[in-house]
Amino acid sequence: MILDGPCEWRPLAFSSDLLRASVTLGSGQISLEGRAIVVNAGGKAAGVFGWRPERVAPMSSTQLRDVRIDAPPNLLLLAPSTGMRATDISGAPNWTQFRSGGHPVNLWSSSRDTIGDVLLDVGPLCEAGNGNAGAKPWWKRFRVTVNLWFAPAGTNCLIHRDHSFIEIHSQIVGMGHMQKFRWQSDTSLYEDIALAPGATTELPFCVLNDEGIPAYPWHQYFAESDCIWLAIEYHPLTEKNENAR
Repeated sequence: MILDGPCEWRPLAFSSDLLRASVTLGSGQISLEGRAIVVNAGGKAAGVFGWRPERVAPMSSTQLRDVRIDAPPNLLLLAPSTGMRATDISGAPNWTQFRSGGHPVNLWSSSRDTIGDVLLDVGPLCEAGNGNAGAKPWWKRFRVTVNLWFAPAGTNCLIHRDHSFIEIHSQIVGMGHMQKFRWQSDTSLYEDIALAPGATTELPFCVLNDEGIPAYPWHQYFAESDCIWLAIEYHPLTEKNENAR
């Protein structure tokens, strides 16, 4: 992955020779030479100039190669090195093994990077009285953090649901799954979303109540093969009803 153009960017805290990772600092054009997974962690769409103008919407991702990008702030570009195995990453500097109940598990995380603040319309996540998603725009400001995770093939990465933030996940290496459960048991699985490299879950799993607090179903990441994925967390900064743009 080679980047060029007037748009400013910087390496992410977990960028390395094995997996190069950058984030844009402002708006502008970038010429991408080679292949990269492009994840839009910001609040504005990115423009892609392929055979015609296309876009990468907020909270979505794709794989691109040899294109010009009209980049907004907080656009992430990640490129694993040729021949890199997912298992190579867990021994890289600043990676730590996750512990649950004081015991290590087959799950490793990179250092975390705070990439900036974004304004998002979370209206589609608001829970209506009839249980359906809301439609009225609701703009809220968030501080965004990102980090990578690694798990070897066959790992169930702990069923959980307690988050004070909105999160999405993008697949970087290997074949993974985001799974939902009725309760904290793998026997209660009711939805399984397969993720190949470059894919992101379509919407966050949570709904927001009247106070803007997210509620999640029981969920987990499952590594079908040796996997690396990106976690993007949106931590709320403002109270309800920020003015719409």
